[in-house]
Amino acid sequence: MQSSEESNKLRKGAIGIWQGIFQSVSYIAPAGDVAILLVGTFAFALQFSTISVILGWLIYGIMMIVPYKFSKKLATAGSYYSYAASSGDGGIWGIMTELPWFFDQFTGESFAILGLASFIALIFPSVFYYVWVPIAIFVALFGLVLPYLGIKLSLNYALYTGMAEILFLIIGAVIVILRVGSSHLSVQPFTIPAALIGPIMFGTIFSIVDFIGLGSVTTTSEEITKPRKHIRNSLFFAWLLAGVTLIPATYALTVGWGIGNIASYAVSPDPGLIVFGKFLGPIGAGLMIIFTANSYLDYSVAKVNATNRVWYTMAKNKFVFPRFMSKLNKHGVPGNSMIVNTSVILILSLIAGFILGPAYGALVFLTAIGIGSIFVHLFMNVAFIRFTQKNKTRESLVNYAASIGGIIAALAIITVSSYSTVTTYFASPSVLNAAYMGAVIFALIWSAVIGPIFAIYLKHRKSDVLKNSALVPSDVEED
Repeated sequence: MQSSEESNKLRKGAIGIWQGIFQSVSYIAPAGDVAILLVGTFAFALQFSTISVILGWLIYGIMMIVPYKFSKKLATAGSYYSYAASSGDGGIWGIMTELPWFFDQFTGESFAILGLASFIALIFPSVFYYVWVPIAIFVALFGLVLPYLGIKLSLNYALYTGMAEILFLIIGAVIVILRVGSSHLSVQPFTIPAALIGPIMFGTIFSIVDFIGLGSVTTTSEEITKPRKHIRNSLFFAWLLAGVTLIPATYALTVGWGIGNIASYAVSPDPGLIVFGKFLGPIGAGLMIIFTANSYLDYSVAKVNATNRVWYTMAKNKFVFPRFMSKLNKHGVPGNSMIVNTSVILILSLIAGFILGPAYGALVFLTAIGIGSIFVHLFMNVAFIRFTQKNKTRESLVNYAASIGGIIAALAIITVSSYSTVTTYFASPSVLNAAYMGAVIFALIWSAVIGPIFAIYLKHRKSDVLKNSALVPSDVEED
């Protein structure tokens, strides 16, 4: 007979490598990026947006080296939180990593809830104000129900619809490029003129946000087959698929819109849909609408899967969340945590939507998420260096260089993006720009000041809370 502790463990072998890959791919919502989110890159990088996306993809690939290395040593649903906690120093890096991650965990799904509502609003503006709230509620419930019914069911849905989405985007991009014709194609989008390094790098910062979430497969470590092999392979193939999808699509959008007219791209409604509709016709436009809508739904599923496995682990460790949130339902998933998480996110999304409107509400949340997520990777890179020292593991100079490079890149991104947001407000004061600046300042203070102070407090006053989070390689069964 199983003990209560054994029966409350996530189900081993519930999913395979392909479900793992599309847990990560779904998290970045490729069609949503192509249809809408890439406007952030185009707003700064203009016709050089393709090189900005390439740089963002490569930089985020460097940031993924540390989760990749951790996943070879530890298999835990706690993901980055548990990885960092296992680095020594009394578990302090786990708390410092988790606290900025809360921005994503508490508001990340709002990007799906409000994003889909905004996307539909741009297509059907005359009825939008009557339907955005029901759409938001539907997305939230969809993102709850599928993960609640089991990880295999939810990720099978993400796998099959995600495969179709990626094939459509790749084939669609190729068709756009071919139909544009050789006379209008250019290598200019792949260049970096010295005079425009600044705008291209600003565009790169927005491009990095497009790839945030590729590491979410690590939260399935206790449920995937052969975790220490399949997690790291999932990380690599998800990163590869993201690049293969978004880089050609960005080039297709650039030449499809027209390099000479590119300044109008970022201020146009649904520019990605406009380009695909122009070159793929009504059927292509219809498929783009369907895949973009489903992209937000897939993201919502992946988001709930990832967040609530981390919260399940934290509740087991008696950190922040009550013990009942670690209880698994009959489908072997943390159902209580999912219900609490979705309820909080839906309330926050509706409040933001009513105050700022769904589109701007989603983007303000995304701004804080971006800053917080970069801090997560910053602390993770520090934690990895401490982990290797504590466990005396032999790492190549390349791995150490990648960790240090990740720290430098994170600091640079935080500095440049924060400076840009603040100066934008003072150059053009508005309620929206004030909201952006407020989100950035709050994320900075929370991640760089409050988080470390709270972590130090716990280390000295409640060290058992931190120690509960830590693992060592010997805690994990061999594949």
